Amino acid sequence: MQPEDKQRLRRELSARRLSVGAEEAEAAAAAAAARLLGRREIQASPAVGIYWAHGGEMSTAALYRGLRAAGKDVFLPRVESEGKRLVFAPFESEETLQPGPFGVLEPVASNFREARELPALVLPGLVFDTAGGRIGWGQGYYDRTLRDYPGYRLGLAYDFQVLDALPREAHDEAIQVLVTEARSIEVRRQA
Repeated sequence: MQPEDKQRLRRELSARRLSVGAEEAEAAAAAAAARLLGRREIQASPAVGIYWAHGGEMSTAALYRGLRAAGKDVFLPRVESEGKRLVFAPFESEETLQPGPFGVLEPVASNFREARELPALVLPGLVFDTAGGRIGWGQGYYDRTLRDYPGYRLGLAYDFQVLDALPREAHDEAIQVLVTEARSIEVRRQA
């Protein structure tokens, strides 16, 4: 896949996500949250890193409420500018968030954890494939953060964001499970 193909996919999928109506988005997010909360990886994890939706991403508000109701500690990413990667801070309420470098809401906290300290991470993306591939905005923050990450990597997306295959580059980090409003996909490993 050429860089212009990735850019085209980013534009198309971003526009499609933004076109999802509020009721449809809320229903899809609730269905996906229920699927995620039922996963053994999430049930076995005392702490889970999630993202806070931005730019048409599937909302994690219902997931957050479900995780808290289950007694889980919830963490959100924050951009660490020096390492160009993400660290995670406890998330208690939306009032404790402020815009980060890319306009994404981030926690205002000083007690950060490294990703490797969290048993499970729920990741956003613009497009995923059934083999665990993921394309984000192209900044590489999640790829750098996931290098050597030993926990569960779970993608969360609308079902229309799932393609059969995406080409991989050497730096691309795969997910293990992809959850949408319609299904959970145990990813195929590429040979």
